[in-house]
Amino acid sequence: MKGLYLCFYILFFFQIILRSQGHSIWNRIPIGRTNEQIYDFITKQKLDNCFEFYENSEHLRLKCWVDNNLVDIQIRIRKTIYI
Repeated sequence: MKGLYLCFYILFFFQIILRSQGHSIWNRIPIGRTNEQIYDFITKQKLDNCFEFYENSEHLRLKCWVDNNLVDIQIRIRKTIYI
């Protein structure tokens, strides 16, 4: 019986770890087409009535009206740290 509880706790622990890491599939954007991908995203989200605010040179914030709702958009450049 103790072994069953131990297995349960181990499985529960690994489930928490896997959920915290999140599983994302990153798709490669061809070189030179990043602007097009960003433009397509903005167009699909109907982000065309916006106000801008630059937090700094690597952080742009937008406030946009979409379907009579004010939405917040942030574009940040952050370096990835490899461990």
